[in-house]
Amino acid sequence: MDHSQLKAFGLTVLSVSGFVSNFVYWQNSGYFSPSFELLPLMHTWSLAIEEQFYLLFPVLLVFLWRLGQRRFLHFFLFAAFVSLLFAEWSGRPYRAPDAAFFLAPARFWELLAGSILAALEVERGCNHPGTINLNSTVVRASLLQPLDLPGKPEKPTCSAINTLSPAEFRVGKVMPFFGIFMIAFSLIFFGEKEIQHPSFYTLIPVLGVMIIIWFAKPGDPVSNLLASPALVFVGLLSYSLYLWHVPLLAFIRLSNLGELPEGVYYWFFPLLLLLSLISWRFIESPCRNQQRVPTRLFIFSMSGVWTLIILFAFAFWFNDGFIERQGYPDSLRHSFLNSWGYGKCIESEIFPPSKNNYYCEVSSQRKKKVDFILTGDSHAIVSIPAFSSFAEQNGLRGIAATHTTCPPFLGINALNNKNYQANDCSILSDQVYSQVKKYRIPVVFMAASWIYYTNYVPIAEVESDEKHLDKEAYFAIMARGLARTVKKYGEIGSQVIIIGPVPHQRFLPQEIYKAVYRLPKILREEKLNQLSSSVTAYYEQQNEFLKIFTNESSPNFHYLDISKYYCNGERCPVGTLETSYYGDSDHLTIAGIEGLKLMLHEHRDLILDLFQK
Repeated sequence: MDHSQLKAFGLTVLSVSGFVSNFVYWQNSGYFSPSFELLPLMHTWSLAIEEQFYLLFPVLLVFLWRLGQRRFLHFFLFAAFVSLLFAEWSGRPYRAPDAAFFLAPARFWELLAGSILAALEVERGCNHPGTINLNSTVVRASLLQPLDLPGKPEKPTCSAINTLSPAEFRVGKVMPFFGIFMIAFSLIFFGEKEIQHPSFYTLIPVLGVMIIIWFAKPGDPVSNLLASPALVFVGLLSYSLYLWHVPLLAFIRLSNLGELPEGVYYWFFPLLLLLSLISWRFIESPCRNQQRVPTRLFIFSMSGVWTLIILFAFAFWFNDGFIERQGYPDSLRHSFLNSWGYGKCIESEIFPPSKNNYYCEVSSQRKKKVDFILTGDSHAIVSIPAFSSFAEQNGLRGIAATHTTCPPFLGINALNNKNYQANDCSILSDQVYSQVKKYRIPVVFMAASWIYYTNYVPIAEVESDEKHLDKEAYFAIMARGLARTVKKYGEIGSQVIIIGPVPHQRFLPQEIYKAVYRLPKILREEKLNQLSSSVTAYYEQQNEFLKIFTNESSPNFHYLDISKYYCNGERCPVGTLETSYYGDSDHLTIAGIEGLKLMLHEHRDLILDLFQK
């Protein structure tokens, strides 16, 4: 781990120890947050929610007890319904999907599903179709029946089979298969498209599990399958498998430039199984056995281990991840910063934008006329200092109207713009157009991660009802969006300048420099060049967009190719040994925008001529 990852690891260890890691991940799930795939304790957010439930639930039962045990079912149903509605409402892309995913209020209904089953069994008694011997049911024995004292006769058993009609019996035989189908359906199809989770969709696998628990009986095919030695063995190892799988994947990635190596799963699963078997056999099982590990010894040893873990975590956090151990020069560490949050052009601005709060000044010129406007997504945001410098050098006044994950073309929306309304991108682009038209702004610069809107984020045209399209359709949408935008700006006499795509790096720059600085000095330069993106990869990735830009021949359209300012020969360097040009795989740092500054300077005459048209 580099120092920032080790510092974050210390924070997550502290949060795991207090069962609040879900809050930490929720608060750090922003656009420029570190990759969660490199955090070894990422999976503990779900454990935190469970523990929060287990701490709160008994307290609620104490207050509910006076209402009578038979009211429990009504309360559980009501609470689960409210929690599910909250999950569906808050999980919408334009509300708070991160909060819905990581926080307990939107998750409690999934845990209450088990409470509903227990309360139903208490209430239904012999009518429970999956119960053969009610005396063996823990819930009924603990809540409804007094404990049998030695010498007392056993209470009579009742068989659900004898109390069910033939139709009910047949339904009971079929339902476990339906539960299996619901779970399998979720596993297969939920990964095919963007499914909001948690939401009403999550009901499918949860209800599938509930159906199996309620209807399955000993001797049924589903029960026999779930009771098979192989699945029982996996069940015994399940907690150890859960604890090990994310740390193992994280450390494999940390050792391989942030990515999983080819063929990893051939040896990952056997290694995961071996580690889980060892920890279950020699840690989990003994600690569950009070004869082998007495309670006092358990409490003493766990307290000691917990204290050591807390001390190490505090050391990682408060010492900033021990920066000095990396061997990076200070200039390199500082160069990972970008200009995110420049001036007022930041995410905290109210969105959708009002008429007066959607743009910011990018230069100190206070003349009345605005010479240019810069619009686009986060790539436009981090490039603001370059345009500010250009404006200052040439006595121009420029403004910027930007927002993350927003393509600047008119009539196009990014559909999973999770922090704001689904149609806000078109609102922003429409307001930019209105501003340009009203104040006769002669030049409009547009910068974005163009490939992002065909490869990673679903987009749609405002006038179209089509939502889930393929990559080819997204390219067509972007091409139509460009043509529409250039035409409309041409009608009001404004020039459109597209800034070409910045080369994407294959690996995170922090991971590249970690690998480079592990080597002797004589080998570092070659390794840095080797790990940087290639020119061939750049053109292969951007080829379709380059065609879109070069095919646009309107007289008011101009395309500035940025690649030659970031690529030389066969490579597009991530930086020098002392300075990184990238903060992540595709966002330029403060040092990285020097190439953009040079490009603007070399095209100065062309740009200034456009102000006169």
